[in-house]
Amino acid sequence: MNFANLNGNAENVDIRTSFHLGLVVEIPVEESFYFAPEVLYSSQGAKFSDEGFDGNFKLDYIQIPLVARYYVSNGFSLEAGPQIGFLTSSEVELEDMGVDGKDFFSGFDYGVNFG
Repeated sequence: MNFANLNGNAENVDIRTSFHLGLVVEIPVEESFYFAPEVLYSSQGAKFSDEGFDGNFKLDYIQIPLVARYYVSNGFSLEAGPQIGFLTSSEVELEDMGVDGKDFFSGFDYGVNFG
């Protein structure tokens, strides 16, 4: 489950609930230390309301987190690493009309993961 929102120069914007799924592999580096790259499909965006119009920003990304994972004990780990994402589709839904939103959003996303 994914709870996404937009920030910046936007008003009357709420969280959009969608899905987030993917694959992960753990590659051992040392006894308790692993490299854990992932490939994820993430549906993001936000809901908005403006002057009587309700709509959705629907943004779909392929994300690639590159995580270092350290097992403190059996079943408990700490992890951190960068993440890059590529916008695969974007749509702005307004009432019964959909518009391609790629001109409004960057085609690249980045972040840092901690866990």
